[in-house]
Amino acid sequence: MPMLYLSQILNKPIFYKSRSIGKVIDLAITEKKEFAFVSKVLIKKANKTYSSLRYNLL
Repeated sequence: MPMLYLSQILNKPIFYKSRSIGKVIDLAITEKKEFAFVSKVLIKKANKTYSSLRYNLL
């Protein structure tokens, strides 16, 4: 599995149905036994910060 670095996705736009919904400003990682996964994504749009729901993005 290719490695993904936080620096590669910070400040990158997030798209939903071909529309930009904001930029990634931070991630939360949850550790489970053998694997860690992204549990939250902080998104910034128009100087407001939003927290995503829990997703397994890996």
